Amino acid sequence: MSGVLKRAQGAAPAGSADLRFAQRQVRGFAQAQRDSIRDFEVETLDGVFLGQRNMPVDASGAYVPGGHYPLTVSAHMTVPTAKVAGVGRVAATTPPRRTGPPCVGPSPHAHDPHPPSPPRQHKERTMTNTDASSPGCSRRRFLGLAAAASAVPGISGCGYLLGSGASDDLKFWDMPWGSNTYNDMSKKIIASYKPAKGPSATYQTIQWANLGQTFVSAIASDTNPAVSTGSGFQAFQFAEQGAIAYADNLIETMKKSGFYDDFLPGTIDGMKTDKGYVAVPWELDAHVWWYNKALLEEAGAKVPTDWDELLTTGKALKKIGVYGFSTGAGAGNSLAYETPMSMIIGNGGGLFDPDGNLDVLNPRNIEAIGFIKQLVGEGVVDPASVGYTNDNQYAQWKKKRYGLGNEQGGLADNVGGDVAKDLAVMSPLTGPHGDKATLVVENNVMMYKNTPSQEGSEALLLHWLQNIHRFWDQPLVNGLPVLKSIAESPAFKKRRNYVKMVEEYQPIGTSYAARGKTVGPAQAKMDGNSAMYQFGQAVLSGKTDAKAVLTTLSNALTSLLK
Repeated sequence: MSGVLKRAQGAAPAGSADLRFAQRQVRGFAQAQRDSIRDFEVETLDGVFLGQRNMPVDASGAYVPGGHYPLTVSAHMTVPTAKVAGVGRVAATTPPRRTGPPCVGPSPHAHDPHPPSPPRQHKERTMTNTDASSPGCSRRRFLGLAAAASAVPGISGCGYLLGSGASDDLKFWDMPWGSNTYNDMSKKIIASYKPAKGPSATYQTIQWANLGQTFVSAIASDTNPAVSTGSGFQAFQFAEQGAIAYADNLIETMKKSGFYDDFLPGTIDGMKTDKGYVAVPWELDAHVWWYNKALLEEAGAKVPTDWDELLTTGKALKKIGVYGFSTGAGAGNSLAYETPMSMIIGNGGGLFDPDGNLDVLNPRNIEAIGFIKQLVGEGVVDPASVGYTNDNQYAQWKKKRYGLGNEQGGLADNVGGDVAKDLAVMSPLTGPHGDKATLVVENNVMMYKNTPSQEGSEALLLHWLQNIHRFWDQPLVNGLPVLKSIAESPAFKKRRNYVKMVEEYQPIGTSYAARGKTVGPAQAKMDGNSAMYQFGQAVLSGKTDAKAVLTTLSNALTSLLK
C-alpha cells in the first residue's frame, strides 16, 4: 500500500471500528439477499419455456458525497453490495478536498477479496474535471494512487480511491460447486485452518456469473486470492499469463507424506505442463452413458454395448415415443460440444495429434460426427434439442422423453423425483474400432504468485484437500472424487452409479487433447468459446455433413489458437 493510502486510512475517524462493523453487516445482509435470489425456468405449455436469469452487470459506479459534509455511509452501502452481487468492476468517485484525501473512513474493500479493479489493458488513465491547481492533487499523484489502489477507469476528480486495503491473510476463493451447503462446508474447512505460524485464511464465494472478469481483474490489480478452486482449464490460462505458482513443491511434500498415493491414477498428471504442475485436481466431471431402465424394458430393448447396438436401441425407443440420444445445444449448454467431443474421444479421435498439434479433420473424428448425424437422420435425436438448455434436457428426462444419453455424472441428482430411481449408468460403449474412452474434465485448486506467503498457500491448499471428503460424506457435490479414500468410503459406496463411474469411466477418461500431450492453454481458449457452441449446433443440424462441420470447426480453432 502506498504512503498516501496509509496516511488516508490513518486519517480515518476514531469510529473506524464501528464503520468496519457496519461494512460487515452490509456485506453479510447483501450476501443473504443474493443467496435468496434464484434462477428458474418453467414449461408453461408443451415446448414453451419461460424463466428468469439473474446476472450481474459488468461494471457499476458509486458516488461518495464529500465537500464540507462527507456522507461516509454512501461508500459502504453502494460498493460492497455491488461486489457481493458479482459486479466485475466498480468505480467510486468523490469530490476533491484541498486538505487531502476525502475522509470516507476505512475502505469498504479492506477485507473484500475482489475490490474495484481495472481491465488488464488500462495502463494509462484519463483525468476529467480535475482541478490541477488543487494542493496535493496532480495527474502524477492520481496515477500513483491508481497504481497503488487499483483505480478503475472513469473515476472523476482527484478524490481518494476506495482501495483494497492490504491484508496479510491468505484469501481462498471458491465457487458454488453445489448448493449453499457446499460453500458452508468449504468455509468451515478454511475456518479450521489454524497454522502454528504464518498467516491465517479467509474464505469468499465467487459466483459463476461474471467469473472470468472477476478473476482477470483481480490478477491484473494484484488483488487475487492466494488459493482458489477453478473449473476445467482455468489454471492453464492463468499460468500462461504468469500468475500461477506451480505446485511442484507441494506435490513433493505430498509424496513424502504418502498423501500423493491417495490420488486416483493419472489425475495429478492431468495438471502437468512442461513448466510444472499448474494446479492439483480435487473433483472430476465425467461424461458417462445413462439409461432409463423402465423405458428400455417397455421398448423391449437391451442396454447397448457398442455403437451399432446404440442405434438399434434408439430405434426401439423411438417406437414408444422416446428419444435414445439425449443432447442439447441451447444457450449456455456446454453439452452442445461436450457430447460430440465425448463421442469423438470414444472413437479414438481428438482435436490434437500426439504431438499436440491441432488435428480436427482426422478420419476418426469424421466417423464419430457422421454417426451422430445418422442418429439425427433416424429420428433417434429430439429435433428440438438444438435449442435445449441444461434445464430443458433435465425436463425431458423427467418427462420420460429421453431414454438414453451421454451426460454428466450428476444427471440423476439433477433430474430428481421418481424418475431418478430408474436412471442407471451403463458400461462405456465400445467404438467401431474397439476403442473405449470418455471426456473427463478435472476441476482443480490452484495457487497464485501474488500471495502473502507461498509456504502458507501450500499449507492452506493441502489442508483443504485433506478435508474435501466432507463434500462426499453428506453428499454435497455430484462430481467424482480424485481420492481413493473417498471412493472407498462407506458413504460413497452407497451411491452405486458413482461407484460405477469411478470404476469404469475414470480410468479411461481424457480431455479434449485426447491423442495429444497436455495442451492446457489451448483447451482454456477453446472451452466455452463460441466456435465450440456453433460446432455443437451444426452437428445437430441436417444441413451439412460431418466433414463440412469439422472443417468449419478446424478453421475457427486455427484462427483462435494462433
